Amino acid sequence: MKRTPYSVEPYGTDHYPNLLGPSDLFTKEAFIFVYQGCSRPLSLRGHFTDVMPHKTHFSGPKDTDESTDAYDAIDWLGEERPE
Repeated sequence: MKRTPYSVEPYGTDHYPNLLGPSDLFTKEAFIFVYQGCSRPLSLRGHFTDVMPHKTHFSGPKDTDESTDAYDAIDWLGEERPE
């Protein structure tokens, strides 16, 4: 899983990066690759923080930090979906 504050284009179910993982062997062995763009409200205004501090208190159910955002993404990836 790669999480980045930069774009993870191309987007869409029919568009994939030219290279997944460090080698084609990973793709042939059916590894799962996840690229997640982590946009932060301040990143669009020219302020960048490499690793946001971990929050111990949240202002509401939609308030997140890097660790809760990553956890939610991994949790979503592990959910069973109807075929």
